[in-house]
Amino acid sequence: MLYNLITSVCFTSTLTTVYRSTIGAVVDENDTIVTSDSDKANMFNVYYTSAGVVDDGILPPCPNVAVKSTIENIRFDISEIV
Repeated sequence: MLYNLITSVCFTSTLTTVYRSTIGAVVDENDTIVTSDSDKANMFNVYYTSAGVVDDGILPPCPNVAVKSTIENIRFDISEIV
């Protein structure tokens, strides 16, 4: 399956034919139906930027976790993956 995805991406003239999905019409704050891709993108951008927060640089508390095992070495071979 991974090989098929890689092959389709490598031999496709544009990635949008592989990954493009359709977002249906959305309704804006004035109850107007929005169908233009660029208008929908702008609406989502406005929403997500308003929902974000400014990083204050303070990390949340994180309790110490006991490590029970570690990976010393790991090896990937392309012939084992493909």
